[in-house]
Amino acid sequence: MKKTLGIANFAMRPSLEKSMRSKFRRFPIAAIVAINGLVSMAALAEAPREPIQLQANSIKRYLFSTATFPEVQTELNKWGLVFADPMESPPAGQIMRIKGTGASGISSHYVVENVAGQFHVYNERRRPQHPVSPLPYVQQDVVFNTPDPQVSPVGTLTYPTGGGTFPGVVLIAGSGAHTRDAGMSLHKTLLVLADHLTRQGFAVLRYDKRGVGLTGGKPHPESTTYDNAVDVLAAVRFLKRQAHVNPA
Repeated sequence: MKKTLGIANFAMRPSLEKSMRSKFRRFPIAAIVAINGLVSMAALAEAPREPIQLQANSIKRYLFSTATFPEVQTELNKWGLVFADPMESPPAGQIMRIKGTGASGISSHYVVENVAGQFHVYNERRRPQHPVSPLPYVQQDVVFNTPDPQVSPVGTLTYPTGGGTFPGVVLIAGSGAHTRDAGMSLHKTLLVLADHLTRQGFAVLRYDKRGVGLTGGKPHPESTTYDNAVDVLAAVRFLKRQAHVNPA
């Protein structure tokens, strides 16, 4: 114990270096390392936790709010969820993420936000297939004409970078009123397909159907299959005019 104290004093008072080295010749470096290690561990323990960030392509589905964190635990327990880790109250202004498994055996991620003394609970629905910026290709909003002056579909054209021309693809949404992304159950089907095709070297056009999103006209079921076919042909003509598309 005396040696340890002597070495510690040597580390803190460099003026004693010469006399202490003769007495504890083998120990000073190890002692200094040990002391520094203790200081580092203490600083690490006192360091604030890094704020948790949601994934850029995840979706926050609001569930409920409570005034206290124990109420959050009580409510989630009512749902029969089994959590992989202990639940901890998030600091003010931050969030807590936890993975829970229901009776079906399917796991899901839950997020608790502490905002102004209120606790808001969300289901974090992850969509890893949804593209996130920056994208490795060009993305351009476009508008094209149809024989009906009231219907000018608005869409998105994507094509690879690097110059040259590329084979073109027009993505057509199914029956019903759909945007250019053809969202269904919070899955953006045509967005994911356009992203994949563009990464494979295609120029891809997708657009909002009549009366949906930014496109004028009457939506399904007031628009007919014939109307939709007219719009598709207009999309093909527009795509073939593009400088980055091989018209053949």
